[in-house]
Amino acid sequence: MGDFRNDTWDIFKKKKKKKEIVIWGASASAAFWIENAKKLNSTWKVKYVVDNDRSKWGKEFKGFVIENPMIIMQCKKNIVILICSMHTGEIAKQLETMGIKNYYSDFWMNTPIKVSYSEPIPSEEIEWIKSNVYDEESKRVVDSIAEKRKKNILDYTDIKNFGISEYFIDEFWTPRSDGNEVFIDGGGFTGDTIEEFVNWTKGNYKAVYSFEPDLNRAKVIEDNLWRWGGKVHLYKKGLYDKETVLNFIEGDDLYSGKIVEDDTVETVKINTITLDSIVKEQVTFLKLDIEGAELSALEGARRIITEDKPRLAICIYHKLDDLWRIPKLILSMVPEYKIRIRHFGVRCRGTILYADI
Repeated sequence: MGDFRNDTWDIFKKKKKKKEIVIWGASASAAFWIENAKKLNSTWKVKYVVDNDRSKWGKEFKGFVIENPMIIMQCKKNIVILICSMHTGEIAKQLETMGIKNYYSDFWMNTPIKVSYSEPIPSEEIEWIKSNVYDEESKRVVDSIAEKRKKNILDYTDIKNFGISEYFIDEFWTPRSDGNEVFIDGGGFTGDTIEEFVNWTKGNYKAVYSFEPDLNRAKVIEDNLWRWGGKVHLYKKGLYDKETVLNFIEGDDLYSGKIVEDDTVETVKINTITLDSIVKEQVTFLKLDIEGAELSALEGARRIITEDKPRLAICIYHKLDDLWRIPKLILSMVPEYKIRIRHFGVRCRGTILYADI
């Protein structure tokens, strides 16, 4: 599969000279490019719009008839492919098997690349993870992540889970019917996961504890506390294995903030606390997406985890070794946990560990 890392619109424009364009994916972004080509009297010469979804074949789309992708075999030497789909990795592999390498992704050309993992995973750690996960899909995901890191592959869309929720997955668990759900939202962001939890439980829950050290994000949650009837408790602090003060880089529109040890970059100071020191009632669900502090926060929740054995949804991608260090820590606390791993991102960010009894 090709590497989209260095692709730009300038390169695409050069490649499309004297060639016709095939747009792969009858999507909103495809519609955008077709409409703009018309408005600007563009030099773009769109030959086909193709899609893997059979139900779309033969239907009209912005002046084109959506075709079976195999139609491009008739003209593959004279075309350039613009992928307008979030299934970039799968489509790239499909094109490679068709003998076509002249393809680009509108998503990757429009998206800044801030994070890329290229350090290989030690083989013994890969085998440890695979021998301790609960299902075959987790093994497949781990194998694929290991291969991508080894080869420095940017695109993860071929293993991306396109489910509705990253945390409340019906395949794994359902909400308690007695109304006693107590949810810890580690990395509250702007309250999006709180809303998702409330909808998942249909409002039948006991309490939510939300932790968000970014004051701008926390303010959004604070402004909405009235909506949850006093059942959501907000702490404008970071989670860690002790009470201390740490350096914190505030987030932007694409990425959340994170705790850093480097004090040479511009940071703000944040106070941290442990979950065991704050939450005294029985916890039923613990989610952590806290930008690299997950391992320390789990240490700070040792009592909760060992005594309550809550369902866990823990991000394991912020640090290279989180992939194996976090499941090892969790299983050392509760050996009977069933561990599953899924990936939700289009690139290396988005690997989540799930655990339940």
